[in-house]
Amino acid sequence: MNFSCRAQDDFFDSFLKSKIKFEVKQLGQFFDRFNMDDTVALINGKQPTKYSNVLSLFNMENKRLISDTNAIVFAARVESLNRKIGYHDSDWFAVAFAVFNVNNVKKEVPITLKYIKNKGMGYSWVIIGVDISSLGIELKKTDSKSITPMNNEINFMDLSKALENKKEIASYTDEAFKPDYLTAFLYQVESGNPSFLHIHKIVYHFLNVPGWVFTVENFNRMTYNSGWLISGLSKSSTDLKENYKKTIYTVREKK
Repeated sequence: MNFSCRAQDDFFDSFLKSKIKFEVKQLGQFFDRFNMDDTVALINGKQPTKYSNVLSLFNMENKRLISDTNAIVFAARVESLNRKIGYHDSDWFAVAFAVFNVNNVKKEVPITLKYIKNKGMGYSWVIIGVDISSLGIELKKTDSKSITPMNNEINFMDLSKALENKKEIASYTDEAFKPDYLTAFLYQVESGNPSFLHIHKIVYHFLNVPGWVFTVENFNRMTYNSGWLISGLSKSSTDLKENYKKTIYTVREKK
């Protein structure tokens, strides 16, 4: 091996060691960095602070994210509150984007999970919601459909029509009926159609910092700024957070 090759190998070996040191390899490590239980010295040798630690957890390749003053305000707020986050917090969720085979076509289904305490002493992740719009399953209700009052005298002929008209079967239910898409999804999976292929990606949603909502994703790349990093950040009131949970990432009910 000549000198240039050896120097190149030494460079990449040093880079990989440094990358491993800075990379946020697991979500638990993200928590540790956020909480200052684990720190990485800045490149210029300065002692890290909670403020700098939180800023280092942002996806630096998202120029819009890091150029927004919200990131600075957020990091300063977390430091001033000495805010910590962890597995046992209530207001955080995971969305796993699962890929299914539906009639030889790949479809992605976001599945929402929550970390909860079991009846015993342990904890576990449970499925709490699903968005199955990509599977073409949507229980539509219209006011124009009904089973007329005297149908009992004609062997419920309108019911026969309703059962044949599969796409609008939900319109024949009581006004109080709310479609349970999670149950529909579980039944479909149990029946074998769609068939599961793999998990494409996971996005964590954190609502446990007062006034803020942020997301965390895994960025697998050959840079120091890699691993589990903040991918999105927005200011959010308590009311907005409740709406966020109910209509987007927690229950995912169709309106």
